Amino acid sequence: MTPAELRSRAEVFAVAVVKYTNPLAEKVLTRGFADQVRRSATSAAQSYAACTIAKSRRDFISKLRLALEEADESARWLRMMRDSELAKGPDLDVLIREATELAAILGASCATAERNERMNKR
Repeated sequence: MTPAELRSRAEVFAVAVVKYTNPLAEKVLTRGFADQVRRSATSAAQSYAACTIAKSRRDFISKLRLALEEADESARWLRMMRDSELAKGPDLDVLIREATELAAILGASCATAERNERMNKR
């Protein structure tokens, strides 16, 4: 997957989360969950996009790690919504799977970037 494809995938995920949570944001019981997962999903997309303008390899890794943390947080919020039965359905399952996959991809990218940085220091 190219960086542009990953950036697009993260943005599509963020938009899907916003659309999914719109009805949830209208209810008092689910508003907090909706707000939290929206913040983390959109932050994951924006943090990954920021990698493309990183000032240095360290800055790139820092932004990449932040994108990973936010994608992982998104998956956790979505699972919590499902497990607490505040939301359900196939769309939620798709979002959980996508957040989990994005976190795995970003985690692997972090590991590669950190390994490359260590190799360049030698």
